[in-house]
Amino acid sequence: MYKINNAEVGSAVSVRPSATALFTVNSADRYGGNDIRRQTLVATSPYDFTIRKNESLLNGFFTRMGITEISFPMSLPNCDGSSSRMAILYTPSGGAEASSIFTAGGFFTPSEIASKLQVKIRTLDASFSTATVQYGVNGLPQFIITMPAGATVSFAPIATTGGLPFPYDQNQIQMYDMFGFTLANALAQQNVVVGNFTFFQKYQYLDIVSTLLTGNQNLKDSTTAPIDRNILCRLYVDYENSYNVPPSDPLFTPAGTTPITLYRKFPIPKFVQWDVKQPVGQLNFQVFDQDGFLIKSDPQFQDMDWKMSVLVSEQ
Repeated sequence: MYKINNAEVGSAVSVRPSATALFTVNSADRYGGNDIRRQTLVATSPYDFTIRKNESLLNGFFTRMGITEISFPMSLPNCDGSSSRMAILYTPSGGAEASSIFTAGGFFTPSEIASKLQVKIRTLDASFSTATVQYGVNGLPQFIITMPAGATVSFAPIATTGGLPFPYDQNQIQMYDMFGFTLANALAQQNVVVGNFTFFQKYQYLDIVSTLLTGNQNLKDSTTAPIDRNILCRLYVDYENSYNVPPSDPLFTPAGTTPITLYRKFPIPKFVQWDVKQPVGQLNFQVFDQDGFLIKSDPQFQDMDWKMSVLVSEQ
């Protein structure tokens, strides 16, 4: 049996929990105030900005910080930029092969984009009046395009050159990908085209990045994706709770196909190391998509500001 040493009792040291503080961030603060924002002719992007103040943003003794919660209005349309168009190749019964471009801009649920594509196909040729585009047949999340007897169709991505008229990288997601089409759908025209399972989402997740906040991060983040960078947090574009509407229902609305607010609260935040001798000065923030490309503002649509809370801790 262990005997208590009375000398040890008197030398006991009380231990208190580490002190913490909140550091809050709002992308709207890039303007420096509402009055300055009102006088700004061209709005700046909430997806790529730097916040500057005359004094330090945060001082004190702390060794780490981590995102505890974030509120991100998803005002990024799923049909925009690289995902705003798709090539159609078609051959009427007894006719010659021709091609066209299908375009769409804004938010579209699977059933809405199916209706829009059906209208487009029916206008390509007078004999296509009975062509159909369906989604959710037999409860399966896929698009099925059925042409009239003798007619065929195929779909292809838009060729990317890095410049006009389609100034996007070849690795950026396109509408063709969102429809679930594959090389088999592009190589040969078919009377009935069946795509792979898809929710018609452009964004799978968004990465919030600040190179100035993660500059002291010795344990680096990593990923299976081709582009790797340190991140503050990752926002998966999905509902927090289960979604039970079947794909066959016209009201089937996967996350990101209509405007929503992504709110996440992290019970165990990812903490970033910080040098206690270094105050937090100006900060930069960027938002990237799942392919590693910076989110860019589109003048056709309005951006919305996002907010987050950062827990700062002594230890």
